[in-house]
Amino acid sequence: NVALAALLVWCTHRFCRAGWPDRPELTIGVPMLAAFMPFDAWYAVNGDAFGPLLGVASLLATLTWYRQTDPALLHTVAVAVLASASVLLKYSHVAIFGVFVVMAVWKASRTAGSGRARVAWSVGIGVLVAAAPIAALLVRNYLLFGDLTATSGKVEHLGWRRHALAELVEHPVFTPA
Repeated sequence: NVALAALLVWCTHRFCRAGWPDRPELTIGVPMLAAFMPFDAWYAVNGDAFGPLLGVASLLATLTWYRQTDPALLHTVAVAVLASASVLLKYSHVAIFGVFVVMAVWKASRTAGSGRARVAWSVGIGVLVAAAPIAALLVRNYLLFGDLTATSGKVEHLGWRRHALAELVEHPVFTPA
């Protein structure tokens, strides 16, 4: 797991250096924060161990892809697969998929000139490639378990229930002290 932690720190450094090249405090500080975070979950090989690494790698790949003027279709598909794999590993990484989709649509709309159609085609295929495995998983979960995230059994076992909005507002966090 030391190799995974070192790879996470390196990817975090690369992401910060690519995203904010004029901010050395970020290119040093954020990887240091990643290096000293508690790695209790890393003692077992599960989704929690690979989640941070795959998340940072997806964001780094999306950023470098976005900055290319005319990315190849294969590169677009590779970034899409990485974003999709991140969501398939951990549902909470849906924001990374969202970042990819927003940046892809933004890239397609901002591209000018003769390459606009090619970039739009590449982006469309990339978004479809990224969305297809996620949609397949959600459909599978719905067919097998009755809900999209396959957590209804856990919710029922734990005795959780949905609250009305009025009940949520009455929570101590939202009431004056």
